[in-house]
Amino acid sequence: MYEDFDFSALDSPDYKEDAVREDLIAPLLRRLGYKATGTVRMQRSKTLVHPFVMIGSRKNQVSIVPDYTLYVDDEPAAIIEAKGPREQIVSSHHVEQAYSYAIHPEVRVDVYALCNGRELVVYSVSEWEPVLRIEMAKIEESWQDVEEALNPKFLLNPELKGFMPDYGLAMLKIGVKPGTIQIIVLHHLQSIMRAEDDLYVVNTTTNAGDLECR
Repeated sequence: MYEDFDFSALDSPDYKEDAVREDLIAPLLRRLGYKATGTVRMQRSKTLVHPFVMIGSRKNQVSIVPDYTLYVDDEPAAIIEAKGPREQIVSSHHVEQAYSYAIHPEVRVDVYALCNGRELVVYSVSEWEPVLRIEMAKIEESWQDVEEALNPKFLLNPELKGFMPDYGLAMLKIGVKPGTIQIIVLHHLQSIMRAEDDLYVVNTTTNAGDLECR
C-alpha cells in the first residue's frame, strides 16, 4: 500500500499533519473499504452542534474536530485523528481529546485512533491501553490486526474478532476440489454434535498453509 512512499519524508519539518492525512490515512481507509459516500463511508472534519461533553459533574469542551469519522450502516463507528510526525499519540493530551470526542452524545463510538505518520494507535473507550499500536512502515506485516481494529465488518460485529476462518472454505480457495476426502490425524476434537440420525459434526482446529482454521 505504501510501496512508493518514502518514510524518511516524515523527518522533514515541512511534513505536516495534512500530509499525514492525505498520504497515509486516506489510502489506508480506502483499502479498508471506506468511501466518500454510501452506508460505509468516511466523513472529513465532522463538527459537533454542541461541542461539550459531561464527564461526571464536569463539563468539558471538545476542542478537536477529528479528520475522519467512519460510518457503518450510516451510524458512526470510529474516528481517526491525524497528527504531525513529531506529535505524541500515546499518553498525551491528543488521546484525551480524541476520547472526549468519541464519547460525545452526537458521536458515541467505541473505537478511536490516532496516526502521526510513524504509528497508528487504536484505542477502545472501554480500555486504558491501546488495543493496537503498529509502525506505519510495517503495516503490511500486521494487516490482519488493522482489519480487525478498523474494518467495517469488525466495527459492526466486534464478536467476529479473532474468529478463525472455515477450513472447507480455505480449501476451496486454494483449489481443492469439492468432495475430496481428507484424513486429518492427531487432532483433538473439541466438540461432537449430532446433526441428524446418521450425521455427526465434529469441531477442531487445523492449519491450511499458514492460516489457522476451524
